[in-house]
Amino acid sequence: MHLEKNTSYILITANELSFDIFLSSLKKDFQKLKTSHLILDLTSLEPINPQDVNKLLEWASQSRKLKKSFIVIVENIVIDNVSEALICVPTLLEAQDTFEMEEMERDLGF
Repeated sequence: MHLEKNTSYILITANELSFDIFLSSLKKDFQKLKTSHLILDLTSLEPINPQDVNKLLEWASQSRKLKKSFIVIVENIVIDNVSEALICVPTLLEAQDTFEMEEMERDLGF
């Protein structure tokens, strides 16, 4: 798992061999990361299935409670099978745009 701190968020890039190994790394480090806005890039783990992506729901929920963004970058997935509580986008640019929109919503009190 590679962490890249940006001005406003942390980009987490999966560099593990499997989703389960990535999930284990995330679980270990999440307590330190949960106070930051997070963008997770899972494109290196493809093919990935919706059931795996749904395993991130617990951390996404914790982030939302803390009014933090939790955005997942994943391509080539049937998005209808992913929980609506997870924000999934296909590219880093879309993740950054989504983050900026969420920032504006938070600033406006939504």
